Amino acid sequence: MGISWCDGRIERLIRSSAPCAFYIGAIVLSVVLLIPGWAIVCWVPAAFTASHSAYADAVCLRSDLYWPVNSAHSVISAVPVVSYHRYAVPALLLAGILLALPSISFEVASRIFHLQTTAFVDFYQSWRRAEHANDKKAISRRVAISLSVDKDSFARLLSWRTLFVHFGYLLSNTVVVLSLIFCFHTFADVSMEAWNEHNDRASAKKGDDIE
Repeated sequence: MGISWCDGRIERLIRSSAPCAFYIGAIVLSVVLLIPGWAIVCWVPAAFTASHSAYADAVCLRSDLYWPVNSAHSVISAVPVVSYHRYAVPALLLAGILLALPSISFEVASRIFHLQTTAFVDFYQSWRRAEHANDKKAISRRVAISLSVDKDSFARLLSWRTLFVHFGYLLSNTVVVLSLIFCFHTFADVSMEAWNEHNDRASAKKGDDIE
């Protein structure tokens, strides 16, 4: 009874902890891939434009920013350069690919892990039964079966339907990147106009006070 309870507990632990581990891995991978994605959006168009220094200062290097109004415009002030430059579209597409990789890799890894987890749990149960029966041939035979590759499952994993879904991930992430950039740029323009009006009013009031 104690052994059966222990076997069931190990099986439940394997099945319950696996998704959590992969979710954590996908989040970490997303953060890691966001860094080169943002670097591409920052530096690739800047490397091929005449306003390299101003672009880099505005997008990546400015630290003397008044937050949140002035920083919004300073961070995105060079987006028109990105938007209309011939290197902008490839840079944004590459950033979209980098953003799509976590979802693609997570889907592939989760399917492979599901196959391996099922095989491992099945092997573990069979191994415990064979161990109780002291059948060493059954143990070695079960190991060979469990380590074999399920060709049909991997064929389905790399089917055209799955690749089409992955391509959809890529397009959707690219659209999200473009939408966020243009929306944030619009917000930055509006906020900067409001900030300039505030400065103008403050300057005019200061001039009136001096007079």
